[in-house]
Amino acid sequence: MNAVYVDKQLETAKWMQKRQSQEQWAQVGHVLLFTIQDMEWFEWLAHKVGAEKLMRNYIAFVEKEPRNVHSMFNEYVLDHYPQAKDSTGLTHETVDRILKAVEAEIERRNALRPT
Repeated sequence: MNAVYVDKQLETAKWMQKRQSQEQWAQVGHVLLFTIQDMEWFEWLAHKVGAEKLMRNYIAFVEKEPRNVHSMFNEYVLDHYPQAKDSTGLTHETVDRILKAVEAEIERRNALRPT
């Protein structure tokens, strides 16, 4: 996912620079890619730390280390806001439910195997 992010960021920068001056590019800013899970974390943390502060801190981190594999929002959140590990949302609940169902199915199939 990080490779896609970096590639699209560079591709977008090249495209914008071909079509506009640096001054106009500065008005557009960076492209940030968010997954559904990222949006859930953003919503959850925005109430706790403030949406603008959260976004400014994340943007500063990405600008400082644009090629860091941990620059994806979910990695940034888990590294900088440990309380996010306690958050839940539809994505988290769905993934948890699926993983529990897979685990139960594996156990069921293992029980059916002849010993």
